Amino acid sequence: MKKVLYILGKLKDGDVDWLAEEGSRRSLPGGTVLIEEGQPVDEVYLVIDGTVDVTIAAAPGKVLANLGSGEVFGELSFLDDRPPTATVATAEQSLVLAVPRARLLERLEREDTFSQRFYRGLGRSLASRFRSTFTAGGDEGPAGSKINFFAALSEEDREFLREEGELREVEPGEAILVEGERSESMFVIEEGEFVVKKGDQVLATLGAGEVLGELGFLDSRSPTATVEAAGPGRVLELSLEELAHELELEDGFGARLYRALGTFLAARFRSSLIASTYDASGHLAEDMEYKDELDVELLDEISLAGTKFAWLMDRLRG
Repeated sequence: MKKVLYILGKLKDGDVDWLAEEGSRRSLPGGTVLIEEGQPVDEVYLVIDGTVDVTIAAAPGKVLANLGSGEVFGELSFLDDRPPTATVATAEQSLVLAVPRARLLERLEREDTFSQRFYRGLGRSLASRFRSTFTAGGDEGPAGSKINFFAALSEEDREFLREEGELREVEPGEAILVEGERSESMFVIEEGEFVVKKGDQVLATLGAGEVLGELGFLDSRSPTATVEAAGPGRVLELSLEELAHELELEDGFGARLYRALGTFLAARFRSSLIASTYDASGHLAEDMEYKDELDVELLDEISLAGTKFAWLMDRLRG
C-alpha cells in the first residue's frame, strides 16, 4: 500500500497543492543518501518515481525495506524529533519530493484544521505500517514505546480526557482487548502491567503511560492480539464514540490528540523495529519481513487519495 494515500486521503486539494509548491523536486541517481542513521532529518520525503532502500549499520548489506512510488519516509523523525534509526538511499535513478520540516511545522502550528487532517493521515499510515510489519507471522511482537502518552498532551487535554474517561480497576488475567474483536474503547494504563499475547505466547509487556487500542482508533480495525492484565491494574477507558464527537467539535484538540498518538506510535515502531531485527539469540533475524496490506474499510478514502496522488505525480514529473 502506498503510505501517502493514507495522508492524502485526509487532505484537501489545496493542501496537496501546497505540499507540491513548498516541496523540492529532486531527480537523484542511485546510491544517493537522503537520510543517514543517527543524523538529524530536516525534511519529509515522498517517492514519486524509482525506489529507495532502508538499511541499518548493524546489518551491513541487508536491505530491510525497499520503498517505491507513493511511499513516505522521514516521518518518524518528523513526529518525535529524534535521529533516524536507519539509513535511506536511492536504489536507482529516482524522483522524490522533499518537504522542509520547518515549513511544514509552521503551517501545522498555524492551522488547526490542516494539522488535524495531516496528523490523522500520518497516524493511519503508521498504524498500517505497524500492523503489516509486526503481524507478518513472525515471533516478534510490539515493544513498548517508553513514552507516557499524557506527556504529549496539554494540561487542558489531559483534564478533558480524565473527565470524559472512566477509571477501571482490572483483575489479574482480565482481557481489555481481545484478538479479532473490535473494541469501542481506547485505554491508557494508569497502574500495573499488561501483556500482549497471541495464543499463549507473550509478545510484549506494557506499563503505566502506555496506550492500548490506539491502532483500532486510528484505522477502525480489530486488534491483532489480546491484551490482558498481568496482575492488579488500573486503566483509563476512553469511549471512541465520545472522542469522535469531540474531534468534530474542536480541531485544535484533534490536532493535538492525533499528533500525540503519532509521536507515541513512532516511538513504539522504533522500539519494535530494533527488537525485531534480532532473533532470540541476539543474531540478526533472517526472516524479518516488511509486508504491506490492503485496508478494505479505507477503500473509498484511498480511491480518492489515489486521484490526488496521480495529479501530484503528473505535476512533479512535468
